[in-house]
Amino acid sequence: MANKINAWTDFQQFMDDCCQRLNVDPDVSGHGRWWRAMTYQVFVTEGKVKGQRIVLPGDPDNSIVLHALRGDTPDFSSTGRFRRMPLGGPFFDHADILEIEDWIRRGCPENPDPIPMA
Repeated sequence: MANKINAWTDFQQFMDDCCQRLNVDPDVSGHGRWWRAMTYQVFVTEGKVKGQRIVLPGDPDNSIVLHALRGDTPDFSSTGRFRRMPLGGPFFDHADILEIEDWIRRGCPENPDPIPMA
């Protein structure tokens, strides 16, 4: 099965598509479409939302974006200081979160891998 997210621009579009499918508007949140507001370089090196580092390429377990989408840590629980995202739901499908996790595990490549020549 081909990955849906193979590049930074794929990730940006994937986030937009998920929000649209869920009918949530990230522009009314406290941080907006952060995936559109920052460059790839900022995203993979120092990108933060509300003071929290968004992603650690290659390390999905310590990438806050996944905890925020899953609501699986005290900070992102229903009573946490940030809450699960998108705030109030509806929430991303498990399969969508796994797609983002896979891209992070692969190091958040900026560009798709070239297609090998036959």
